[in-house]
Amino acid sequence: MTDMEEEPRRAETARPRRTRRYVLAALGGVAAAGGLAAASLYPRSDGGAAEERPLPPETVDVTRETLKEARTEEGELVYEDAAVLTAAGPGTVTEVPKPGASVEQGGELYRVDDRPVLLFKGDLPFYRELRPGDRGDDVRQLERNLADLGYDGFEADDAFTYYTGSALAQWQKDNGLDDTGTFDPGTVAVAEGDIRVNAVEAGKGQKLAGGEEVLSYSGRGRKVLVELAEKKAVGISEGDEATVSPRGTDPLQGEVTSVSVVDATDPDTGEKTTRVEIGIDLEDPSAVSDVETAGVDVDFAGRVREDVLTVPVSALVVLPGKGYGVEAVRDGKAEYLPVETGLFADGKVEVSGEGVEEGLRVGVPA
Repeated sequence: MTDMEEEPRRAETARPRRTRRYVLAALGGVAAAGGLAAASLYPRSDGGAAEERPLPPETVDVTRETLKEARTEEGELVYEDAAVLTAAGPGTVTEVPKPGASVEQGGELYRVDDRPVLLFKGDLPFYRELRPGDRGDDVRQLERNLADLGYDGFEADDAFTYYTGSALAQWQKDNGLDDTGTFDPGTVAVAEGDIRVNAVEAGKGQKLAGGEEVLSYSGRGRKVLVELAEKKAVGISEGDEATVSPRGTDPLQGEVTSVSVVDATDPDTGEKTTRVEIGIDLEDPSAVSDVETAGVDVDFAGRVREDVLTVPVSALVVLPGKGYGVEAVRDGKAEYLPVETGLFADGKVEVSGEGVEEGLRVGVPA
């Protein structure tokens, strides 16, 4: 090769490179945080960060703010305290409620031999007849229900008195029962509060001996359940804040009240798996009392970094062998500044490093 041919080759080798290209950067944790996307890969010589180069197509300010990590998962709006109601006594079923019906304290649940079985509140099943002279917690529960329903003239304690019997007889008469003044446990069923009928198990004409399942029910209050794989549930704890968005309604505030491990079966493979069930109570459950759709989106609050420097994730550049950096623009010149990255959230990233300060202009893709 002649000297004339060699000279242009040496000149070409010495010429600074001016090209740049953008690539998807597999940044650890970015995808999981919903962070983003694309970082810039800039060819860089060994001359250091101050090498002259063309200015970036666009610039933004380094800002100081609070970053909040969040992630969105799918959940389900469910009714609380699901349970099964069993027959309180023998007879033939003559009337049953419709699924979805609400029954309040003192309301009719179903009918046996054309007599109503009514709902009382409490946590103790009635197990015996009650009459004047009886004492016990079941007497107290009976008297509290009568008082709640407006029948008075007695003290709601653990003693069944003449006055208790008088109030009971009036309640029986008002509800189409024999007004004997003696309490028949087969005339009521007990739940912790007002209920919603989920499904009816007994049909009209069915003969009951006592103890058969009549209906399944739940409380009228609603909460949110989210079921996740164990890895996805990491970092979610009781007491965490959550934002619940029933589809078609405004977001609601809630709090994680339970985190429990449950066994599940993969519907596709039939394999046994372990899942984490997360329960969320709403600050205002009445806001979803009329919501029919069960599906909700749940935003879980994650880590919070207050008063930190941030840039859009797209402002990060990959410095060969040097990790990440930003392209700083000052006095009409551009230079690369290495940075340490912190929390990724909402399309931004926490950065720190020598020369990186609030208000610094840094390059971003056009």
